[in-house]
Amino acid sequence: MRALSRCVACAPVNSEVRSIIHNSTAPRILVLGQAPGKLEKVQRQGFVGPSGSRLWTWLGHTGYDEAWFRRHAYVTSVTKCFPGPHPSGRGDRVPSPAEQKTCSGWLNAELALIQPDVIVLIGRLAISTVLSDDPLDLLIGTRFTKTLQGQTSQIHPLPHPSGASSWFHIPAHQVLIQRGLGNLTQDLRQLNLP
Repeated sequence: MRALSRCVACAPVNSEVRSIIHNSTAPRILVLGQAPGKLEKVQRQGFVGPSGSRLWTWLGHTGYDEAWFRRHAYVTSVTKCFPGPHPSGRGDRVPSPAEQKTCSGWLNAELALIQPDVIVLIGRLAISTVLSDDPLDLLIGTRFTKTLQGQTSQIHPLPHPSGASSWFHIPAHQVLIQRGLGNLTQDLRQLNLP
């Protein structure tokens, strides 16, 4: 992953380039988001802002806290650099298809190296990259089994916890999130991690 920390492939189109990598040792879980945010760029780890607080609260319903996940999970994203703010001023810009393609080799390398037993997908971009473009209400709350880079993983999609999203405020969607967290809890317990 040293090569990733030196990558500047997007520099011509994105002045915010600064790869975020996670240093968990021997993780069996991979948490995949969209891209680092402004705070992640500064603090050099994933999900540290308000979205992160909401995500760790959700994941806390599995019985495992943020410290546990940071110790046992590799936290990464579809693209590795902060894409900059959304032009509307609300939230961050979704990485362009060109940026996603440029980073796809890094994600494939991470999956091949880590060989995760469990993958948690956070948000539409991560879900569509790994699973499907189907509507979130057909995906959230369901456990999927998929082979990626030679490893068969249990995959758990969750919505993006961003304040810019209204999806998770709908009561029926909150039920789907809780169902998904219940499935995730079962798979995490199967790992027998301390």
